[in-house]
Amino acid sequence: MNETNVEATTLSVSDDNEGDLKLLQAQIRRYGLSVRHESFETAESFLSWWEGTKRRDVIVLSDYRLPGASGCDIAFRLGHEVPVFV
Repeated sequence: MNETNVEATTLSVSDDNEGDLKLLQAQIRRYGLSVRHESFETAESFLSWWEGTKRRDVIVLSDYRLPGASGCDIAFRLGHEVPVFV
């Protein structure tokens, strides 16, 4: 595999399926990236964290269907502040 030179970035992953979450984390780590804040199982828990943090060096990866809201709701709420992938 080619080495990837990536600046320090926080990947925030939201997924309510533990198996999918672990698979995604493993794939991300294969490219030398770290996953932080991976325990967001609902859109509300992610948004609560987002409201309290000052970090903006975040890339958000979100499941489409989450309990209580969707990944699209997260994308809409964050607007153009950071990249959001649903």
